[in-house]
Amino acid sequence: MISPIQHLFDENQASLDRVAFKLRIAALLEANFETLRCELSKMALSTPHYCLLISAALMNELKELSPEFAGEKRRLIGFFIIRSLKNIDPSAQQES
Repeated sequence: MISPIQHLFDENQASLDRVAFKLRIAALLEANFETLRCELSKMALSTPHYCLLISAALMNELKELSPEFAGEKRRLIGFFIIRSLKNIDPSAQQES
């Protein structure tokens, strides 16, 4: 059985994780193209599942913006979604 203190700690940690995720999204949305490319590249290689989560959240945030303003970032994010999927399942590289 989980103690009440442990439950509060777990709940607090989950809240902190959600805040950290949202702050990461905000930072990447504000980042210039080169910084975004570097950050997504590192994530796609080291933590492809996390890169997919971040990329989905970024795409969701950019969906309301015009192609002129966010088109390049959307294409870049799409590229790293594909790269992350290939890093998760290396056999997918042979099919492409």
